[in-house]
This record gives sequence, structure tokens and C-alpha cells, in this order.
Amino acid sequence: MNNAFSNSMAGTVVQAHAVHGGLHLHQQGTAVFPSPRQLPPVRGRLMGREDRLAALDHIRAAEDQGTPIAVITGIGGVGKTTLSAHWLARLAEHYPDGQLYADVGAAGDKDVASPAVVLRGWLHALGYGPALPGGVQELAGLWRSATATREFALLIDGATSAAQVRPLLPGGTGSLVVVTGRWQLSELATAGARMCRLPPLSPTAAVQLLADSAGEGRLDPDTAEARRIAVACAGVPLALVMAGAVLAADPHRRPADLAAALERKPHTTLSTHTAEGVFAVTAAAQEIYESLPQHTRRVYRLCALLPTTDLDPDTVAAAANLPRAEAEHALGLLTGAHLLDSRAPQEGRPDSYTWATQLVHRHAQQCAQEEDTAEERQVATRRACEWFLATASAAQKLLTPVQATMERTYRHPLPEPPAFPDQAAALAWLVAHQHNLLPVIRHTRDAQWHNLTWQLVDALWPLFLRIQPYEEWIAAHRLGLDAARAAEHPAAERRMLTSGAIGLAAAGHNDEAIRWYQQALEKAIAAGHVHDRGQSLLGIGGCHTNMGRPQKAEPFLREAIAVWDSSGYRRGVGLALITLGEGALHTGQLNTAIDHLTAAHAILVEHGDGYDADRVAAWLGYARALSGDHEAGRLLLEQALFAFRAAGSARWQAHTLEWLGHISALTGDNDTARHRWQQAADLFDTVRPADAARVRERLTTLTGQADGSGKARV
Repeated sequence: MNNAFSNSMAGTVVQAHAVHGGLHLHQQGTAVFPSPRQLPPVRGRLMGREDRLAALDHIRAAEDQGTPIAVITGIGGVGKTTLSAHWLARLAEHYPDGQLYADVGAAGDKDVASPAVVLRGWLHALGYGPALPGGVQELAGLWRSATATREFALLIDGATSAAQVRPLLPGGTGSLVVVTGRWQLSELATAGARMCRLPPLSPTAAVQLLADSAGEGRLDPDTAEARRIAVACAGVPLALVMAGAVLAADPHRRPADLAAALERKPHTTLSTHTAEGVFAVTAAAQEIYESLPQHTRRVYRLCALLPTTDLDPDTVAAAANLPRAEAEHALGLLTGAHLLDSRAPQEGRPDSYTWATQLVHRHAQQCAQEEDTAEERQVATRRACEWFLATASAAQKLLTPVQATMERTYRHPLPEPPAFPDQAAALAWLVAHQHNLLPVIRHTRDAQWHNLTWQLVDALWPLFLRIQPYEEWIAAHRLGLDAARAAEHPAAERRMLTSGAIGLAAAGHNDEAIRWYQQALEKAIAAGHVHDRGQSLLGIGGCHTNMGRPQKAEPFLREAIAVWDSSGYRRGVGLALITLGEGALHTGQLNTAIDHLTAAHAILVEHGDGYDADRVAAWLGYARALSGDHEAGRLLLEQALFAFRAAGSARWQAHTLEWLGHISALTGDNDTARHRWQQAADLFDTVRPADAARVRERLTTLTGQADGSGKARV
């Protein structure tokens, strides 16, 4: 018998010449390990995450990666683990060697989060051991060898640093890795990772998750109570599920009562219904807060006090009395920690941020209440409001240099006053901050900083003049007027009355505007203030002109001209002549209108009032076109349109386009008339819907399309 083996062998070998009966081998067996399936269980439905699932599919399909690595980050409770587990469960058939899971963010035991412990657990699950290397480097090497030719899906949950993740990355190119964490783990980009930020749920998805969690028939997602609860939970899935569980556990509790309780004190309302006794989102924010540097914690607290709807480095620097670079660095850290979200840059405001959720905002407010004194909180908010005043005043001086600027008083002057390189930058800043300005004014009113309130309103004149946001214009001046009266400041009261009345008249509230002007007129006469007397007379005349009563307007306008002419205020004379010209134009006195408007234009150009000179040019062009000089009129209107576009004045662009359309209709150019009127109507939609409707009515006068000659039938 030849006892030689020609091939390599593994396992048990039996050599026998002949075997009679059964052959039995007895030895210690080796365990057979199933393919690991360690993912956390997932809900049957995943709501409102279709866009993120698509983003993850795109990361997996990217061709420039070896092993795809998706890093999902977001505030605690937002559903990072749920999304990851749901996505990986859908892909199970693509990774036949198994799915491995590790929670590297476990808080109770630091050893649980160490890469060495995770690697030992994974290698054991694959059948390696019991003897394994002791050091993390050796374990990582064995891990890469074990996975080099196999296909796994890995979920590394709760990572706080790239150092936790790198040793856990598999070898080869056939696996898929998902990492979740509350911090931005941008360092993993060097390993080929792609980032996927997970925001709170949309309002629609939030109420649906809430209703599902409450149980069938317990809560109608279309009710106001459901929406209130969803808003109080800030769209955070964990909070929504917990709120739903509260309703499911107590069938007698009314949704409206839960909504009210959450709006008052969400932490206490939900914490009593969790096993840990801690509301997870607030706990996550507190955990991150405690890990931040001391100066960043202070910025976090002060941000919560600001009366703005969003944040930027300049406002935060003013509130915290820090250099801008330090404020910007702190905001970057808070964004990386998912306490804040960054917003896309916009013209006039390159950087801005918003709170990750309302619950985080409330946590920051609570921290400020507990850790900062009342005086510290007040100083911070006053600094921010004064920064708005200083910056708006700098824009005002650049945009309306001919306007008499009233005093500005500061308790905490800025180290360097704000400055703008040109008018376009100044207007862009006002527009970018338009949504913040009224909340700031309301805050100063509530704090009873009366002089600061009316000064802020006064500083916003260029925004009101150029952009004409009528509701904000009127609301701001009501607050400013109350503040000027509370401060017992007669000049400020007259300014608020006249500039507020201009807004009322522009919005079509002419009767109320006249009442404001009459109050200003009485106070100007009592104070012997010539300028404000003329301004009030001009305003009353303008309101009567707006209402189609030029004959009633003329005495007021003539008196305004006489008052200003006697005092040498020629710019005021020019403004009054504009309104006289408008009235003459409306009554068909074209030559008189042209004379008034020509004189007004010369005065305003002489006094450097470019914006009002452009307004006169538009009126003058229209008047000349109506008088038969179509080309001269068109040229003036085109020049004015160019100026209004540069100035950002939607209302005057719309008026000018409407008049250009009228000229085209008069000359038989139907196509151009239709195009100009459509442009005008679209612009009026943004500032004066009633005018938009009027212009669209004019469009109906163009009966049919242009015929072969291009003529219009008007």
C-alpha cells in the first residue's frame, strides 16, 4: 500500500484497506457561524426621508470610490440610526457575507466605544478566535485581511471622531460603510467618505409620524392640535414618537392639552414618559454643550437671546463683544456640532445660520437663563440691536445722502463703525436683513429702549423708499411713533408721523395718511419748524392727488412751495412741483404738467437727489409721450427704468414699464405693449397687487394677437 499523499489536505483523513461496518470519528467540533445580521430592528415605514434615501443610493453608486462610506450626521433624536438601519436592510441581498453593527457612542462604559473592543466583537462574529491579537493595530490588520474579499454592510453608530472609525474600515472594495454621529466628521473625507446631513422632518411628515405613533384613530394629522404638537417637537422623530406614545398610553388625554403642555415645557412633559427619564433631544444638546470650549458655550447662550430669526457672524460678534473672526469660528463649531445649521449665502450677507431645531434653541435659552446674569443678557441684546442701528445708519447715509439725518445714540459703541463700499452693497445688506429688522424693532420696544426704537425705524428709510414693503413700513412706524412719544421727543414724533404717512399713502391708505400728516402739521406749526410744516403740506396734497382730487391738492402744494421757498429749501420746492405735475397730468393739462416736471427735475439734479430726479424723469417721459413726442418720452422712460433697476425699486420699475407699454400701444406696437404690461404686472405682484390687477385689465384691451402689420387695436 502506498501511504503517500499527492495533494495538500485539511481536516480529518482516514486511510484504510477495507472498512467493515460503520466508520465513526469522535473529536471536538468547530462552531459554524451564521452570516451576522446585527442591524437594529427598523420600523415598517420610514416617513419623509425619500430625499435622503436617494442621496444615500447616490453615494453607494458613486464610481470614484472603493468601499462607499456614507456619514450621516444630525442632532440627537433626528433618526440617524433608523434611517441607516432602514437603508441597509433594503440592501441586505447585495452584501451576502453579513451586516455588522457597533454603537461606538455608548455613554455608560467607555470600553464599549473603543475600536479594539468593536473589532474583537466583529471578528468573533466571523468565527475568529478565541485567541486574537491584543493591540488595535494588529486587530485592524486582521480585520482588513478578513474582509478583503468579502462583502459586508457595516453600521458604525454614534461616532464622535474620525479616530474611532478609521480602524473599523474594511479591506477590499466590496463592502459598504455607514457612520452616524452628532458631529460633522469631515476628517473622514480623506478616506473617501461622503456626507449626508439629516434635518428634522418636514411638517407634513412630522404630523403623520405623530399620528401613527399615537395609534389608529387617536389623532387626526390634519388638525391644529397635531400641527401644534409637531411644531413643539421641532420635527424631531424621537420626540414625535414619544409624544405619540403619551397619547397612546392615556386615551383620556386631549391632544390640545398635550400641545399646550409641550409649548410650555417640552422637557418635563415628555421626560416622565421615557425609561431613562430624560428627553433625548435636550439631553443630546446638553451633552454636546458640555463638550464645547467655554467661549463657544457663551456664544451659544448669547445667540439664543438675539431677537433675530437667524444669525450671522457680525450680529453675534456685536452681541458677544468679540472680533468677527472669533464669532465666525464659534458659529462654525456650533454648526459642526449640529446645534446650528448653515444657510446658503445671499447677496449682502455671505454667512448666516439658523437653529437646528426649536428644541435646541430652547435649550440654549435655558442655559442663558441659568448661567448668565440679567444684566449680561440685556447688554448682549442691546449690543446686537445697536449694531443693527449703526449698520442701517451707514446704509442710510450712503443711499439717501440728501435726507437730513437725525441723531443716533449708543450705550455700547462699536470699535469700528460699519461701512459699505457702494450703494449697491448698502441696499443688498438692507434687503438681506429685511426679515430681521421688524423683530429687532419689536424687541427694543418691549425692552422700552424708546430712543433706540424710533432711531432704528428712521434708519430704515432707504429700505422703505426703495423696496417699499408696505406692511413692514407701516408696522415699524406705528412702533416708532409710540416710542418717540414715550421718549417725549417732538422732532422724532414729527419724523415718524411724516415718514409713516408716506408709507400709508403708498399702500393706498390715503385717509389715514392725511390724519397722520395733519397731526404732524399741527406739531410743526406749534414748534415753528418750517421744514416739517412743508413736508406735512406736501403729504396732504399728495394724498388728495392720489385720490383723484388735484384741485383740492393744489392749495396745500402751493403753500408747501411758498413755505420752503421762503426758507431756501429748494429740494422741497422740487418735490412739491412733482406732485403738481402729477395732478396736471391726470387732468389732461399736458403742457402745465411738463412745465412743472421740467422745473422739478432741474432742481433735484442741482441738489444731488438722484433717486427723486429719476422719478421726475419717468413722469416727464410719460407726459411728453402723451403730448405726442413719443421718441423723447420713450428715451426718458428707458433711462429711468435703467436707474430704477440699479436702485432696486420694484414699484418704480413697474410704473415705468406700464408707461412704456402705453406708449407702445399708442404707436400700434401690440407685441411690445403686451410684453411691457406683463412685466409691469409681474413686478406689481410683489409690491402692489391692486396695481397688478389694474395692469392685467389693460392687457385685456389688446383685442387678439398682433396682426400682420404689428398694429394693436386699443
